[in-house]
Amino acid sequence: MSEKIIRNRIIQFDITALHNEAERLFAGMSGAGRNGKTPGGLGEMSSEILREISGGIDPKAVCSYFPADRVRKEGKEITIDGVAFRCNAFEQIGKEQIRGAYAWFIFAGEYRLEERPVMDQLLADMWGTAFADAARKYCRLALEKEADLSDEFGPGFYGMDLRQMKDLAKLADPSLIGIEVRENGILVPLKSCGGLYLEVGEGYAALDKACADCKGAAAGCGFCSIKNRNRKMFRCTGNCSACGRCKDAGMITGADDRKTEMLVFPEDFVPETDEKGYGIAFDIGTTTVAGMLWDIRRGRQIAAAAETNPQSEYGADVISRLAFAGEKKENLKILHDKITGCLNRITEKLCEISGAGPEEIVRAAVCGNTVMSHLFAGFDPKTLARAPFDPAYTGTVFRRAAEAGLKIREDAVVMLIPNIAGHVGGDITAGILAARIEERKGKTLFIDIGTNGEIVFSDNRRMFTCSAAAGPAFEGAAIYQGMRAARGAVEKIQIAGDDVLFRVIGGVPPEGVCGSGLIDAAAEMRRTGIIDRTGRIVSPEEFEEEHPGSLLCERIRDGEGGREFVLVGKENGEDIIITQKDIRELQLAKAAVEAGIRIVTRRTGSAPEQLDRVIIAGAFGNYIGKNSAAAIGLLPGIDPGKIIPAGNAAGAGTLMALASSKEALRIQQIPEKLEHIQLAEEPDFQNIFLNAMEFR
Repeated sequence: MSEKIIRNRIIQFDITALHNEAERLFAGMSGAGRNGKTPGGLGEMSSEILREISGGIDPKAVCSYFPADRVRKEGKEITIDGVAFRCNAFEQIGKEQIRGAYAWFIFAGEYRLEERPVMDQLLADMWGTAFADAARKYCRLALEKEADLSDEFGPGFYGMDLRQMKDLAKLADPSLIGIEVRENGILVPLKSCGGLYLEVGEGYAALDKACADCKGAAAGCGFCSIKNRNRKMFRCTGNCSACGRCKDAGMITGADDRKTEMLVFPEDFVPETDEKGYGIAFDIGTTTVAGMLWDIRRGRQIAAAAETNPQSEYGADVISRLAFAGEKKENLKILHDKITGCLNRITEKLCEISGAGPEEIVRAAVCGNTVMSHLFAGFDPKTLARAPFDPAYTGTVFRRAAEAGLKIREDAVVMLIPNIAGHVGGDITAGILAARIEERKGKTLFIDIGTNGEIVFSDNRRMFTCSAAAGPAFEGAAIYQGMRAARGAVEKIQIAGDDVLFRVIGGVPPEGVCGSGLIDAAAEMRRTGIIDRTGRIVSPEEFEEEHPGSLLCERIRDGEGGREFVLVGKENGEDIIITQKDIRELQLAKAAVEAGIRIVTRRTGSAPEQLDRVIIAGAFGNYIGKNSAAAIGLLPGIDPGKIIPAGNAAGAGTLMALASSKEALRIQQIPEKLEHIQLAEEPDFQNIFLNAMEFR
């Protein structure tokens, strides 16, 4: 690249290529099928919205380049042409790798759809995001023709303070493309962005993409490291104190321990105790892997441990991992080796806790969602990435431990719990067994709420199941200050008068909001009138008019992405807030689940209001506010008194199959008894989904 400074170069984009990329990105955001087309009436609506806002879409970029002699790095700080930027992740970059730096701003366009239905506003916002992200991609491609680039840094990335957007504007002038930078770092129009690329030399190691939304812990790199005061070095803790995730995590505590603690067995479960030795059960989740050691002779669990799924290095969700597995033939083995390595580390830990030897473990049972089961067993999951999402195998898989890659007794039999459908896995099969869904009288709903909300309905005669693509909001992802249910997460919220009361996991100062806290917040904000039926956060003036004298109106303010509500004000550090976008993300998630519940129950002429019980599986079910879930319509029309938490039903069911030949036979027969419903094929799914977006 040039050895001279190049300031404020304007980059124009090929609008046809940009439009095609934006359509692809929009299709992914809107829940399109693998063919990239948005299904049903939603496709027509999105096309109409695009036509309305197309006149305001005008992507362009302004970029400045600074050669190596204008770039200086010291620890967490990089100074470019005299302007200092501080970012924890900078510590991971060697001085010798930096050849120069680019500062840039991108403007996607400006449009307004005020006073329109919530779905119109949501679709317009999604199109704006799609065009902004498409422009970012093509801006990088243009610069990569000139130089090798680092990861994308800048305000809001890798823990860098958003207010440094003002500093970025000293290097590249955003006003040249119609962007204003406010004092707090917010860009106007909102569909604008800015950042930094470093020109790097050979040997640069890209940071994990999961790092990018880290809020920046005070110690270490802000993602997964802390300073070792004695040796003055950095070491991986395996657990980011800010977001709870790590690509190379070791044994972890907090959120993941919840998965191993809550095992509930049915009263009629009788384990067999006619053999010496131990059994081990694994529940492979997309985010967390839990292991439980069973003493066969004594008929009880004696140890449990959990670890973050190391496959997260290749994507936080199953779609990302399916994409990675499909890129190259060897990638499937990489993912398989990652999960077997994880299971073996958990085994080692369980043996250390209990005093058992690996060779004394004489049997094993494994459950997981359909994708995780495929990756563990080494089956190619490519068919799960496209309609009709048929799995590569059916039924129960039995293997010897040596063949499965597990470091226990070589001839131990490993049982992989059978899946039910493409996106209803063996973890649900195990949950059905543990919750005794078949045997319960009346109408029972079993639900595992997560990124892929699986729903099972039984009326004592037939059982139906479906999978609702809820997205990651319930797990704290896609939420501005969202985090997993770990130490520092706000998990309970109540608005009492002018006060917002909250409970934090671990009893420490709050760092963010987890799924149960988000649901509580939305329910309380709706109850008190802070949000209306459409999910819109009202203005302080509107709230004051309806609630004269209330101090809650002082918590409503304009923020980076529109209005926001302050849950916890902090004298030092960033306030804990709920943004308008957070509410929209929750609406999408809860609408998917509500639509699934309504469709699955109507197969027998029933409705959610007629259910006798609702069993919620997983750690989330144990901590979710029942009244809040019912109030926002996540569990529509359901009496909170009928909601039953089932704990880690998947883990319990897998242990039952491990400990009893009778239960093992029972679990193998469950999938053939269920009728699977593809929600996207229901002709009125879109209408039910859109109606479910509103708060009651």
